[in-house]
Amino acid sequence: MRRRALAALAALSPLLACAEAPGTAPAPVPRAEAARGERSAAEAPAPVPRPQAALPPGEDQLAGCRVLRVVDGDTLRFGCAGGEEMNVRLVGYDTPETTDPGCAEEKALGLDAAIRLSEWLLEAERVQGEVTGRDRYGRPLLRLALDGEDVAERMVAAGLAVPYAGGRRIDWCARIAAAKARATRK
Repeated sequence: MRRRALAALAALSPLLACAEAPGTAPAPVPRAEAARGERSAAEAPAPVPRPQAALPPGEDQLAGCRVLRVVDGDTLRFGCAGGEEMNVRLVGYDTPETTDPGCAEEKALGLDAAIRLSEWLLEAERVQGEVTGRDRYGRPLLRLALDGEDVAERMVAAGLAVPYAGGRRIDWCARIAAAKARATRK
């Protein structure tokens, strides 16, 4: 299913804008970054498309900003007037990590969550958001709704996230292992 979703999103990617300019690809990773162990552009997985959802004017510090890309299932990269870009943390839920996962299963579920969020953003006719504050990293916290439906509730209902109001995150690897063990016993 994930491969089908990636293929569908890849087919749409030429229609979506990139951070650099409409119709361009992200800049490759410089050799210095590759020497530090970071992936080169050729080695990196296919990027999740950059939806062009925009929040309506008057949404606090995100007014006039557009979603450039889905970073992971609970973080979006916004581009704003004047060229400013920022990561925005979606509130009300937590998804598995894709950047520094504790296990392969966590990364796979995290990628599924990111793909699903991308699909929902691409399909949405109406995007609403309310900035509720900032997290400890200074990122804006955003309660996001697509076509009137809370994204946190959708992600939790889809089994791709858990409710989250801050504080200590769950151990996704232990949760996935426990779910597999329960399924094996049945």
